[in-house]
Amino acid sequence: MGYYTYYNVSMRPADNHGVVDYEALADVEDKAARILAQKLGIEDLDDKKMIFDDLFYEEMKWYDCDDDMVELSKEFPEYVFTVYGEGEERDDNWKAYYYKGKMWIGQAELVWPDYEADDLINEVENEV
Repeated sequence: MGYYTYYNVSMRPADNHGVVDYEALADVEDKAARILAQKLGIEDLDDKKMIFDDLFYEEMKWYDCDDDMVELSKEFPEYVFTVYGEGEERDDNWKAYYYKGKMWIGQAELVWPDYEADDLINEVENEV
């Protein structure tokens, strides 16, 4: 068994002042994705440039996610990595950030907007 999660991994330069060299970013993402592929035991890597979506296209068990991402962020200290996770349980949605061996994680919060019952009742009654 185990617990399955859908992952979405991305990275961006830590200090880009709004300017991103997408070609350079693609080269670094290729290197980082290949390192993660090895950590995840994914074989059959071809010669095309890899992106994180090549690794995380379906739900999976990745119990070492935090350890792996902390290590990856140490190997690429100029970048901030973001991991979004959506677990099996309905309320298990989170986002984690990794930078220079440190991490921050936040759990999503479901917030229902307020409504005024009188406004709804008046709207219905005005239609009649």
